Amino acid sequence: MIGSGPRAHGVEEAIAAHPEWGLRLVGFVDDGDAPVDERIDPEKLHKLIEVPRLLHDTVIDEVIAACPRSMLSFIEPIVDVCGKMGVPITLLSDLFGDYLPPSHITHFNGLAALSFAQVHHSPSRLMVKRGIDLIGASIGLVLAAPVLLAAAIAIRVNSPGRVFFGQIRCGLNGRRFFCWKLRTMCDGAEEQQAGLAHLNEMDGPVFKINGDPRVTAVGGVLRRLSLDELPQLWNVLVGDMSLVGPRPPVPQEVAQYGDSERRRISMRPGITCLWQIKGRNNIGFLQWVKLDLEYIDTWSLSNDFKIMLKTIPAVFLRTGAS
Repeated sequence: MIGSGPRAHGVEEAIAAHPEWGLRLVGFVDDGDAPVDERIDPEKLHKLIEVPRLLHDTVIDEVIAACPRSMLSFIEPIVDVCGKMGVPITLLSDLFGDYLPPSHITHFNGLAALSFAQVHHSPSRLMVKRGIDLIGASIGLVLAAPVLLAAAIAIRVNSPGRVFFGQIRCGLNGRRFFCWKLRTMCDGAEEQQAGLAHLNEMDGPVFKINGDPRVTAVGGVLRRLSLDELPQLWNVLVGDMSLVGPRPPVPQEVAQYGDSERRRISMRPGITCLWQIKGRNNIGFLQWVKLDLEYIDTWSLSNDFKIMLKTIPAVFLRTGAS
């Protein structure tokens, strides 16, 4: 065991409590004359310089580094000698801090690396997800073309202004992009939002009003049927969004996020997610965040497929739509 402080003693206790692991602690290695933690037997303490001799003369199946960051400079030669002698060495992740998320072994430019993340998603499965996005968005845009044309004509006839509305949203890890929708509000609606702040019905940094006076007659129909979201298939096609993922927030919302809330943008945003199928505007901000983090923490391709299937009845039943 490299180290003789509280970390090392904690590992010693864990080994003693789990005889089924089949481990027997031979000794501790540190640079002091006495153990840092008084609970460690001084008779088992060895100097760092003794490591090569110990590996030569003693049956050692594994070396465990359970020491503070101040000892990092001492570990490099031990890793080197262990590698030369074929003895495995395990570096406990709390060597780099006590509150790190789970680690994952990966490679960077041919070098072995430790990746620390709250959730480790398989790169190969994420590639499959992106492939599904490309195929789904391409087919969706072709099928949606007649609907988009009809909606565009209705929007132009109903109110003056552009057919499409592009709003800056935050994507993966805060990347900003234009999120496209069919325009459902009167022209200049964003400039009117400050004057309607007192009518906001959502908690947290989200702005929502049921019966928003800025929504046009055609816009109300498009919203209830979720047809205003169809142009986001283009965002999926170019890689800003995914078919399934947390909804992309506006920068003003992200600026008010706490640390845990910001984890919502640690995955590519999507057109639909758990929020879409569990109530949409009927759900408060904290529950919305909880659902997004649940999606991120339990993500799988099969879950994406289930969410897409459940989105269809949610849209037709207009669950939480306004």
